[in-house]
Amino acid sequence: MYQAVVFDFDGLILDTESAEHRSWKAEFRAHGVTLEDTEWNKCVGVGPDGWDVYTHLRELIGDYDQPLVAASRFRRFEQLIGDPPMPQPGAVELIQKLESVGMPMAIASSSTYAWVDGYLRRLGLRQYFPWIMSRDIAGRAKPFPDSYAAACRALSVAPSNALAIEDSPAGATAARDAGMDVIVVPNAVTSKMGQIPSTAQFESLVAATPWILERLAPRP
Repeated sequence: MYQAVVFDFDGLILDTESAEHRSWKAEFRAHGVTLEDTEWNKCVGVGPDGWDVYTHLRELIGDYDQPLVAASRFRRFEQLIGDPPMPQPGAVELIQKLESVGMPMAIASSSTYAWVDGYLRRLGLRQYFPWIMSRDIAGRAKPFPDSYAAACRALSVAPSNALAIEDSPAGATAARDAGMDVIVVPNAVTSKMGQIPSTAQFESLVAATPWILERLAPRP
């Protein structure tokens, strides 16, 4: 029985991953080259220290004005993510149900605190997460377990008694290495990355919700 639930953010609560992927593919096309999925997958769910999209573009087209490309690509991203952004199906309902039964929750993310905090506020969900363990707060980004281990410490729960909800292989690895059970809900990008080792896998948070609620420890 789980005593706390720790959510990933990007690609799970808000599908920024698909918008990132599509906006970068469009930016590459604008420069006459192709961003292959096999290359892009190297950065999904992880921090900025590994594969770098700007470096890859430079390998394909030579030197370019990086700030100009960054601004152009982000405009594409913002158009795709929408204003207001739309959370993944079932995300709000699951979070509110967990809140209603007094289940402690946190975020474990490879993004920055400002990124996660900003989008949670735009979604109207910030009040549900007292703890955001981002890469600049917790330490190393996924696939390292730092963010999940930090979330469990903040929630005062043993990792073995907490459930992680993820969408990517890197995130699932991080949660498992922290000692947690993890369920996976892939998005349009991560669903193409093959089966992700997990306790269970679901097509959506809507489908995952009954499974989660059945396994929560009773609250005092």
